Amino acid sequence: MKDVKFTEKDLKYLLSLSVNKSLNNPPEIRFENYAKIDPFPDIPAVLLNSTDIIRYALTTGMIYEFTPENVDRATYICNFSGYYKYWNEGKLEEKMLNNNEEFLLKSNSIAFLETEQTFRVPYYLILRFNLKVQHVHKGLLLGTGPIVDPGFIGKLYIPLHNLTSNDYIIKKNAQIISVEFTKLNKYDNLVSLANTFDFTSVKEVYRNFEPRDLDVYIKKALIDDNFRKKSTNNNECDIFSVSSSIPDAIEQTKKSAEKAEKNVQSLKYLGFVGLGSFLLTLIGIIIAIFTLINNTNSRIDNVIKSQPVLTNDLENLKNQVENLKKENEILLKLQQENNNPQQGRGGD
Repeated sequence: MKDVKFTEKDLKYLLSLSVNKSLNNPPEIRFENYAKIDPFPDIPAVLLNSTDIIRYALTTGMIYEFTPENVDRATYICNFSGYYKYWNEGKLEEKMLNNNEEFLLKSNSIAFLETEQTFRVPYYLILRFNLKVQHVHKGLLLGTGPIVDPGFIGKLYIPLHNLTSNDYIIKKNAQIISVEFTKLNKYDNLVSLANTFDFTSVKEVYRNFEPRDLDVYIKKALIDDNFRKKSTNNNECDIFSVSSSIPDAIEQTKKSAEKAEKNVQSLKYLGFVGLGSFLLTLIGIIIAIFTLINNTNSRIDNVIKSQPVLTNDLENLKNQVENLKKENEILLKLQQENNNPQQGRGGD
């Protein structure tokens, strides 16, 4: 079956018909006329198809500016307006791109992208949006189908998470999300569903939405007393920043790795110094041992060389001692003779 699309040419023809004159009114007027009055009560409370999206968009001013080619079977595709808010390494980047500029969504980061289209949601419809499937296949995340309540007026701000290792380049007018529309049940139909109860006094809830920019949404989300961001200081930029923790963790890991590498290099250096000191000490000990051995050998050689002389001196001393003994015996004998002269004569 061949695809059938509602084109810009079809839209121009539709708006040219005199019966559709009111469809050319500004979107604010169309929304004021049909915000609480359903122009198509016969359309059941279900997910709208492409035909019903076109009918409600043109009649109620629900999507502006409306592009026919962006209508899919059951969704409307929204474009990137070019405005973004992005915390790059803790520093806020905020810019509106022109047609020739690009936005770099870095690896492991979060950015808020604004839609080109402005929405005015009638009180009998809700919106739900999500990333186009092709961006999901890139590894990007938006969240689980955020709901836009009835009565909302403004542009959508898309929290885009890049948890991949890739950097992505996004240009103005890039198609980023698909929006689906669901019709709500009428409150007075509750009586027919449970006719034993009287719910006619239950009124439908209305909220008045004023157009807001992204800063208002972020601040409101972060300063909620019951669920707020804990700030590390009183810096307003820190209080109202929303960024990924992964780059900080990666940076800390890099610093730790660099510090570890420096420590390893220091240990290597100290190891080389210690080894050098040990070798020098060992060499000194070896030299001392060799010196001691040489000195000892020299002394032994001197002793060996002196042995013959000492032997000869010893013999001389022995002879002298023998001579002295003999002389001492002679002297003792002479002394005895002097002490006993009579004994010597009587003998004669």
